[in-house]
Amino acid sequence: MKTETSANPFLRLLRAINDLLAKLGHLIGRVVNPVVVSLIYIVVVGPVSLVRRLSGVDPLGLKSPAGYRDAGFRNNTIDACRRQF
Repeated sequence: MKTETSANPFLRLLRAINDLLAKLGHLIGRVVNPVVVSLIYIVVVGPVSLVRRLSGVDPLGLKSPAGYRDAGFRNNTIDACRRQF
């Protein structure tokens, strides 16, 4: 007993076209996806980060507060390191 797709040559042709178009769709997706993500980064993320940097926003708080002076290492000898506690 044959299946309907193997018996009808028109359905075999449609199946082949469907497989070809599916492969083409995957190929186009592999090419277009990085391009779209790159464009989103260039158009959205890049300018936002540039504006934030130029405005002086420090979301992680990595900059020292105004007027803060680091004491530094005044006596950086081995003996001073051993006597720290």
